[in-house]
Amino acid sequence: MDSSVTLPASPGVVQLHRPHAENTYYLRDIIGVLRERWLVFMLVFALVAAPSIWLVASLPPTYVATTRVLIEPNERLRLNVESAVAGITLDSESVRSEVEVLKSPNLAQRVLDRLPERVVEDLNPKKTGIFLALSYLRGQQEHSGSEEPAEAPLVTRFLQRITVTPVERSRVITVSYRAYDAEIAAEVANAVAHEYIEMALELKREGTRETADWLATRMAELKSSLDATERSIEAHRTRYDLTQGDGTGLIGERLSQANLALSQARSRLADITARLNRIGSDASLERTSEVLNSQVIQQLRIQEAALAKEVAELATTNGAASPTLVARRSALARVRQSISEETARIRGGMQSDAEAARALQSSLQQEIEALTRRLGELRTATIGLRALERDAGATRAIYENVLLRIKDVVAQESFLRRDARVIGLAVPPTNPASLSPIILMAGCVATGLLAASFALRVIVHFEPGFRRIQDIERATRISVLSAIPKIKLRNEKQNFGGHVSDEQRSRFAESIDMLLGRIMIGKSGSRGTVVTIGSCLPGEGKTYVSLSLAHLATHIGYRCLVIDGDVRAPRLTRSLGLQASPGLADVLDQTRELDDVIAKIGDSGLCFLGVGRSTQGIQRLLGSSLLRSTIDRLTHDFDLIIIDTSPLTVAAEPEIFAQVADQTLLVVQWNRTPRALVQDCVARLSKATASISGIVLSQVRSRNGLEAYEDS
Repeated sequence: MDSSVTLPASPGVVQLHRPHAENTYYLRDIIGVLRERWLVFMLVFALVAAPSIWLVASLPPTYVATTRVLIEPNERLRLNVESAVAGITLDSESVRSEVEVLKSPNLAQRVLDRLPERVVEDLNPKKTGIFLALSYLRGQQEHSGSEEPAEAPLVTRFLQRITVTPVERSRVITVSYRAYDAEIAAEVANAVAHEYIEMALELKREGTRETADWLATRMAELKSSLDATERSIEAHRTRYDLTQGDGTGLIGERLSQANLALSQARSRLADITARLNRIGSDASLERTSEVLNSQVIQQLRIQEAALAKEVAELATTNGAASPTLVARRSALARVRQSISEETARIRGGMQSDAEAARALQSSLQQEIEALTRRLGELRTATIGLRALERDAGATRAIYENVLLRIKDVVAQESFLRRDARVIGLAVPPTNPASLSPIILMAGCVATGLLAASFALRVIVHFEPGFRRIQDIERATRISVLSAIPKIKLRNEKQNFGGHVSDEQRSRFAESIDMLLGRIMIGKSGSRGTVVTIGSCLPGEGKTYVSLSLAHLATHIGYRCLVIDGDVRAPRLTRSLGLQASPGLADVLDQTRELDDVIAKIGDSGLCFLGVGRSTQGIQRLLGSSLLRSTIDRLTHDFDLIIIDTSPLTVAAEPEIFAQVADQTLLVVQWNRTPRALVQDCVARLSKATASISGIVLSQVRSRNGLEAYEDS
């Protein structure tokens, strides 16, 4: 045994340092679990391995044939319509796209439609072994109302048997097919490759035809649009009289002439108006150029002057009443009247000229406005005509381009060729591709063993209590002093000492002997060692451990006293077959002497101190200084004093006894006491400043609980 023992500062406290306390399972741990759970192990193994072996035995051999397809670069004439005649490029994305095409359901359906019936029959699973049950269940489901087409499962099974893999850094794609017949495997692999090549060529032809049809439709639309545009141009020319040009030059010339005439008319009118404005009276009128320059006025003025001279002469010579004078004066008056009439006529003429000038000016203004409107209309019509002509020109260019492309597409259809070819035909394989049935069955057995082991590991992981010493030491950071196996008692009053005296070589005796040795290893001097033994829950074997330890100590010569400290359920007293009698409570109450309440058990030399008859106010008495003084007195009379206390979850007395004890042992039942409860009890004892010597793992049903010490 490699365990090293270190004596702590507090006397009697033993800490064991185990170098192999990791979270690992040793071979002995596994063997111990198998001994206890062998039925579960075998059941899980049978449930996993048996169906797998049956399935492997029912599997028929399969064969795999492989063909190789080379994707060739596109070296033909390239057309402008790339979408219709684009060749296969050589980048990785394009190669992967071709791989997906080879695995497409459409290609699979085309291959199935052209393959013989025996190939389709090969797709159905062999009706042997487990396949009979599976096919029966599938048939029941199909008859229960499924409306899925019969071809869909067939295509799916076909695709599951195809494997398409591109060869790295090349343009080669391998196509493999798995079948139950070697010849069928080779036939289908070659059929897939050839059908892929033919389908690619058909797709190119179909794309070319679709492009040609689309271009023809587009050309018809463009032709109709072009005709409509040309009709609009002609109608526009006719509407705006643009057949001989735009006409803006002639209208512009006429507009210039009208503007010149209008300017002249305005000048003449202004001159006439100015002269009319200057003629304010007849005297002013007579001084005008029109009057002065008039030949008639000039002749009449000459006549007037001659007559006036004659009248003057006659008036001087003949007198006023002379008939000649009167005649001359009448003639002079008529001349002057003629001058006035001629002057009035000239004024009227000037006014007529002014009115004529105004009329001419108005006419010229209206003509200019009309010519201006006409010029604007012609310019707008010209702009519209040019826009229509541009549209017609663009449509005509597109039409001619589409016409050229149609010719290219039609000519290119004769250049289409296959862009892939088979470089290695598949041949019927001679050896099956599936693994040997022996290897598969061995794998099934290994899988069953792994599944059974995992099931045991899960069961052990979710068990509430501790199974291994390493687990409890890691959870509580306290060493396990001993692992005591479970034994069966014929009755509660059976002599506990028999197990440690008459069966010295038993594992139970060895575990008690180990526990006693680790308790007493720290004893020094004549003073006795006080040990408190407690548990988390009732029924964990605390009393059984206390009595067995006391019997063994007495048997090897120690003076031993066992005290029943369980106030509420004095099980130790009943286990020894004793009745309630004065005890520790009476001593603390000072109603009895200590020597009077200590009893000897038979001839073994073991001494016993009960809890006492009256337990009222026992906590108050235990908390007094009398308890410590009483225990100190007993340490002078006994080498070992064992106090069997109440469970920690039931009462607070264990914490009180732990404060006056040299060592405190916590009994934990193997695979039963909850882990969280154990940690809580350890924390309570530590809070009470108790010296926890270690943990005793009781009622161990597995050998690995004891054998763990042999590996430590």
